[in-house]
Order: sequence, then C-alpha cells, then structure tokens
Amino acid sequence: MISRLAHRHSLMPRLAWALTVILLAIVALPTTTLRAAETEAEGSRNTRREAAMERGLLAVKEESWKLAARYFEEARKADAGSPEALRNLALATDRMGGRELLAIAWYRVFLATGPDAHTAAAVKQRILALEVKAEAKVLALLQTTEETTRMMTDADEKSERFRDIAKIQAELGDFESALLTVARCSDAEHRSDAFEAISDEQRDSGDLTGALESAEEITGTDDRARSLRDIAICYEESGNRERARYWLSRAVKFAKVDEEPNYPSSLLSSIARQQANIEDFDGAKQRPMK
Repeated sequence: MISRLAHRHSLMPRLAWALTVILLAIVALPTTTLRAAETEAEGSRNTRREAAMERGLLAVKEESWKLAARYFEEARKADAGSPEALRNLALATDRMGGRELLAIAWYRVFLATGPDAHTAAAVKQRILALEVKAEAKVLALLQTTEETTRMMTDADEKSERFRDIAKIQAELGDFESALLTVARCSDAEHRSDAFEAISDEQRDSGDLTGALESAEEITGTDDRARSLRDIAICYEESGNRERARYWLSRAVKFAKVDEEPNYPSSLLSSIARQQANIEDFDGAKQRPMK
C-alpha cells in the first residue's frame, strides 16, 4: 500500500512511520477473523461491519472515545480495507488523547486507501499537528529528565544519562541543545558516543559542516573513520568530488588495520571502494580491497 517511506529528519515522524508499517502489515495479513470471513457471504461481512460502525458512531455521540475506537476496530477487522472504518478508528484514537503516535499511524493507514484530495490534505494537516504535539511532549519530558539528571550523585550514571539525552535531542533535530548536553558528559567514551550520534543526525539533515565538526570530536578511531566516510559519500552524492576525496583520505588515516599485517579491515575496504567510485585510484590502491 505504501511503496516507499520517505526519510524525514525528526524522531516523531520516524517512530510514527515505523508504527504505520506495523499496522499496514496487520491490516494486510489474513488474521483468523479475516480467514473465517473469507468463507462467509459478502452480505454477512457487510452486516458485521455496519453493526460495529453503528455502535461506534453511537459511542462517538456519547464522547466515549475508547469505546468508539474498540467498535471501529471491530469494523476494520470485518472489512480490513474499509476507508470508513479506518478513518473513524483514527479519529477516535486521536480524540482519546495521549496516543498521538498511534493516531498518526492509523491516519497514514487510512491515507493508503486513497481518499479524495480534500480529505487527504486535511488528514495530512492533522498528522503534522499531532507530530508537533508529540515532539512538544518529548521535549518537556527531556527537560524534566535533564533537571533530575543534574541532581544525580553517581558521576558515571549521570554522564551516561546526559549521553542518552543528547542523542534524543539530536534525533529531534535540536543540535544546539544536544551539543550543550554532551558537554555535561564527564566520561570521554560517553562524549564520543554522543558526538557520533549527533554527527550522524547532522549529516542526515544535510548539515555536513556541523557533522564534520562533531565527527572530529569522536575519539574512537574506527567510529570517526566511519563517520567521515559517510560524510564523504554525501559530498560525492552532491557532486562535490573534491571534498569527498579529501574526507575519504582523512577516514583512511583513522581506520584500523586488522591484526594480520597488510590485511585491510572491512571498513578500510569500504573506504577504498568509495575512493574507486570517485576515480581516486591512487588513494584506493594504498589500501587493497577484499
């Protein structure tokens, strides 16, 4: 039903997309109810769907959203492809409150049924509003978590918590806060781990300059080499082969060689392949490929 899931640089949309894929699979798979329904007459399936829909709509009038969602789910099971059941299930889940990601996922499943342009536009606008609402909740929760983390007495646990907060901030696209948070990590390994995650998110957002600055703070040699290689690939994809060549050569300097002399690691081999792709054959020949 959905041929390709476009990447969007935000944690909430990504989580919602993941949940949507799961729900699409559930809708598409022949559940026990659906297998039994296949042996029934079309009229019988319609009857069960309509009965559930009627109860769901009555529950809506009473503003009993949880009950309404339950009946609309029954209607969906009776007829998995029913746009009416899917849309009402999404609306009821939305009105329940506190279930933004699930509501977003059901809205996306409904969109996969191909509603008219006007309806689709309205649903997409509601999805956007729910994503913002969910992100606001996460940010508020992060702020609370950050405040409690500052009061922790165990230095290592405190550093680890700040690392995790920095990663989530980066996934939300709040790089400024992420960089401020990572500075609070007292453990060098935790800082390096956070900088690697921040660099990856900056790269995916198109901020290659910021990604490089963060990558230079990574202390693990292979980890830094991997980040530099991936940034170089982005430069190559954008048509800037000169920058790609330079950062691939930098990546080589940090990548480790396996224990056997003159035997390249898989990371070095992948760097060499990228160098060959941009016709930097001299650079590629310096490290033999597997």
